[in-house]
Amino acid sequence: MKKQVILLAITITISISVTVIIGWYMYLHNNRYHLVRSIKGIAYEIDKKTGKTWVIIGDIKKIHKESLSIETSKENIIFPSAQKIKVTGNARLRNGSFFGELYNGSNWTIKEVLFLVTVIEKNGSIRWARKFKDQLVILPLTTESFTVKVIGDENIGYFEWRILEIWGTKE
Repeated sequence: MKKQVILLAITITISISVTVIIGWYMYLHNNRYHLVRSIKGIAYEIDKKTGKTWVIIGDIKKIHKESLSIETSKENIIFPSAQKIKVTGNARLRNGSFFGELYNGSNWTIKEVLFLVTVIEKNGSIRWARKFKDQLVILPLTTESFTVKVIGDENIGYFEWRILEIWGTKE
């Protein structure tokens, strides 16, 4: 009887251990990959363990020649003027949001953008001028959306905006 109890305890211990190991493996495997969106159905899948990156276009998945990394080892640096002028876009100010799209025409990856937004009354006086910083990832030669929450944008005459600074990494 004592041997049967010991044998049962060993069997239960082994079963629980195997279940925990399989569960841990499945957790790590299911959380290993990260998807980063891009424009027009293009997405990037990044292996968090190795940094290997695939580009996904529709049903096609192929290795990306320059792998991205979630934990980037590169420090964000200020874009040189020659690269900064290649970043263009459009923006709107409505319902408590400053939002729009930026096109990164440079060969750098954008990580942060500092905007200056100036709201002008209908009589031409400035209601406010504020700086807003947004963190985003815009790969070279792609377009991405941005959104920043604001207050004090109701019943304005018009607004002006411009990019003050861009930080990112050189590809």
